Amino acid sequence: MRPPVRSKQFGRLPRRSRRPKGFTAGIAVAVEEQAAATNEISRSVTEAALGTESAARQMEGLKLAVGETDQSAAQVHQAATDVTQQNKNVSATVETFPLGVAAA
Repeated sequence: MRPPVRSKQFGRLPRRSRRPKGFTAGIAVAVEEQAAATNEISRSVTEAALGTESAARQMEGLKLAVGETDQSAAQVHQAATDVTQQNKNVSATVETFPLGVAAA
């Protein structure tokens, strides 16, 4: 009577088929975890790129501000030079004024 032997062999089949399902499920979980990690890395890289872009814009603004400050400092220096020259002129006029009055 062979039917009991066959049913015994078929009884093992579901147990054997469970192993590949478990293995496949493990691979699927690993792939999902890898995809989540890759997405997180991508998000972090995008965030870092945005931060770098923002820093570059701020540096450009700082560069412009430094340029304006440099121009203002040059103007202040020129004004100080002009005042110094005017002071010399006034001092010379004050020194020579009594001589001019006496001569008149």
